[in-house]
Amino acid sequence: MSETFDLSKEDRIPDLLFSQVIWKTVKGENSTMPAPIRSAFLKVAEIEKE
Repeated sequence: MSETFDLSKEDRIPDLLFSQVIWKTVKGENSTMPAPIRSAFLKVAEIEKE
């Protein structure tokens, strides 16, 4: 499957699919990849009271 990936530019392959191919290469073809953990970094601004 990875032979069909277009690696000429970033983000042309869905990240979950790419991660799954890497996972199975390292852990074995019959292994199950754990669900992804997403996070966000937020900058909270204070609202001034009048």
